[in-house]
Amino acid sequence: PGLYTTAYAESGATVVGVDMSGRSLDYARAGSERLGLGIEYVQANYLDLDIPQQFDFISMIYFDFCALSPSQRSNLLGQVGRVLKPDGVMFFDVLSLEPFTGLLEGNRFVSHPDGGFWSPEPHFELHSSYVYADESVGLGKHTIVEDQGVRVIYNWLQYFSPESLSAELEEGGFCICEQFGNVAGDEADPRNEGFAVTIRRM
Repeated sequence: PGLYTTAYAESGATVVGVDMSGRSLDYARAGSERLGLGIEYVQANYLDLDIPQQFDFISMIYFDFCALSPSQRSNLLGQVGRVLKPDGVMFFDVLSLEPFTGLLEGNRFVSHPDGGFWSPEPHFELHSSYVYADESVGLGKHTIVEDQGVRVIYNWLQYFSPESLSAELEEGGFCICEQFGNVAGDEADPRNEGFAVTIRRM
C-alpha cells in the first residue's frame, strides 16, 4: 500500500515501487497523488522484472525473502545485482532461528461462520503445520472448505541464522554490510523474531 515508498519519497528520494497486487498499487498511487510525491509504481513479479534503471538503494520488507524457494532467492539476488549500482545497497529482513525452535507440527480445524482471513464467506479451515528441521523450513498448509469448493494454500517459510544467510548471500555474490535487530534499526538480538541486513555486491 505504499507505506515505505511514501516515507522514502518524503525524505527526498526518487522512488519506484513494485508489487503484484493491482489493488495495493491503486491504493499506493492514490496516496502518492494526494501527497504530490510522484512515485512510480510497477505491477509485476519482482522475480521477472525487466526494468532499465539502476538504483542506489533497494528494500524488501516483512520477511518476503523467507517466502521464496532457494532457486527464487538466487534469482532475486541476480535481479538485484543487475539493477543495483556498484556502490548501492539492499536492505531486507528475515526470520531468525529463534521462532523456528518453537514450531510444532500438528493440525487445527476451525469454523469461520462469518468469514475470515482466507474468505469473506462462511468456511472451514484445516491448518496443518510441518517442520523440516534439517533445512530450517516451516510449512503452514491451509485447506479452505467453502460452498464454492476446496482450496489449499501452502505457506513455506525459510528461517536463517546470520551465518546461514551470509553463506547464501556469498554464493549469490553479496556480502552483509550491517546487521540490525529489525527494520527499525534496533540492536541485533538472537532472541528476536527476525533480523535485518544491508548487503552489497562483493
